[in-house]
Amino acid sequence: MLKKLLNFLKNGLQKSHKTTFSNYLIADIHCHPSMRPFNRSLPKGINNPDTTSKESIWYYDPPKFVDKVAQKYLSLAKYSQSNFTAMAKGGVKLISCSLYALEKGFIENELSKIGGEDLAAGATSITTGIPIVDLKYILNNKNYTYYDNLCKEYNYIMQLNNKEVKLVNGEVWKYRVVNDFESLSAALQEENTLAVVINIEGGHNFADRVLSKDEPLDATYEEAMLNHLKAVKNWEYHPFYITVVHHFYNGISGNTKSFPPGMASKNLDQSYMLGTDMTEFGEKFIDLMLDNSNGKRILVDAKHLSIRGRIRYYELLNTKYKNENIPILYTHAGVNGRKSIYEVYNIGIHQDWKPSEYCQNIPLLPNSMAEKFNAWCINIFDDEIVLIGKSGGLIGIEFDRRIAGLDHDGEKPKSKKLAIKQWADLIWNNIEHIAVTLDNENLNAWDNICIGSDFDGIINSIYGIWTEEEMPEYKDFLVENVTQFMANFTLKSQNELPIEIIVDKIMHRNLLEFYEKNLNTAKIEIVA
Repeated sequence: MLKKLLNFLKNGLQKSHKTTFSNYLIADIHCHPSMRPFNRSLPKGINNPDTTSKESIWYYDPPKFVDKVAQKYLSLAKYSQSNFTAMAKGGVKLISCSLYALEKGFIENELSKIGGEDLAAGATSITTGIPIVDLKYILNNKNYTYYDNLCKEYNYIMQLNNKEVKLVNGEVWKYRVVNDFESLSAALQEENTLAVVINIEGGHNFADRVLSKDEPLDATYEEAMLNHLKAVKNWEYHPFYITVVHHFYNGISGNTKSFPPGMASKNLDQSYMLGTDMTEFGEKFIDLMLDNSNGKRILVDAKHLSIRGRIRYYELLNTKYKNENIPILYTHAGVNGRKSIYEVYNIGIHQDWKPSEYCQNIPLLPNSMAEKFNAWCINIFDDEIVLIGKSGGLIGIEFDRRIAGLDHDGEKPKSKKLAIKQWADLIWNNIEHIAVTLDNENLNAWDNICIGSDFDGIINSIYGIWTEEEMPEYKDFLVENVTQFMANFTLKSQNELPIEIIVDKIMHRNLLEFYEKNLNTAKIEIVA
């Protein structure tokens, strides 16, 4: 089936699709197209079929000049990065849509202590583009829970599933939510159709309350989380993966620091249980996710897990799940240039570090490539890259400039194309490092890399590739990067592939092959 689909994409897409938009398939394993419009639609949660409405997932909102200036100087992206119209225009026709209940830590922060809820909600609104009234609804509604919000967002997506809408240029498009490869393949072969796979970011989405030192993990909290996970596994289109932790502690495991030094880091308090190990309850939660009864396994996304939590998860895969060939996912990532997560862990044990000390953004090892990458621990180590490769997993390359590498905006050349290339090279540095690391271990260098943009996940996108719409432009830069690399670097024979194949693998083919192997839920027909 995959071979037939790939032949169609290569030979038949341009002939069969009459759209004026991109005819090259691009796939994204991690983005948040529903976050802004869904939160704008609260409390009703209606996905407006009028694509000119800000409450529609199709609402087209490209960055204006003032938006680009604000992002450059304030690291704020108030425009829409991953709306479905931008996807259609950019040829991003295979989307992994991550549902996410906005964590209250974004509103109940240091500013709220100083200036009250209005000031805190206003600052968060500026950062996210979500109206203040909707943020205050989240904060003040006594009936609001993360889990309730998760279910509403899922229903928001389903409202326009397989429903045709008219875009601003007059074209008629639709999206189809899929949960098996047969449906995915069929959707990609339909004219003007996006294929959507559901995912969830953050185990907090299953909770009824926020964990804190005043209300720690208890039996009631654990029971609700597990019951809600069981219910979600019975959704018609249950999530393919869950990013089990996120910015704030949820009882599954400690997270790692995700806000770089600066205003956001000072305002948003991540200190509670930061860097701590996976809990006994966390192992139960992951066991339930990985339970494959009725073909309903949900994969674990290891992004945001603490160093201790990641090591414990890898131990579980190597012991309890040793014979089940479960792939390791890190869906929106950069590399940190450090050789070994275990080396950092052992140094910490030897020097009796506090858990939060594993989350420092400064280099901890003399051999880290801090001059080229962001060496903080939210990014992956070389030995993790090898683990992911051996497991048949995937690394989604994130398009956040803070994750991808160092920010040299002040050195931007006058030529727009050269400026964009300079930023696109940040992404390439990560791809090249992964490929060389895998090649050095005699593994396939190009099989475990894909796009995991994290667009609309409140990221500071790289200069020039502002939204999903510019992904074809990034693909052109990738061709240049791969061409130059293959001309100057010798890989193992199995990794000396044609440039076109390498680019296709990164832009869509690896994710397609991954879904063919792992998107194995029961076949469900989608009814118009």
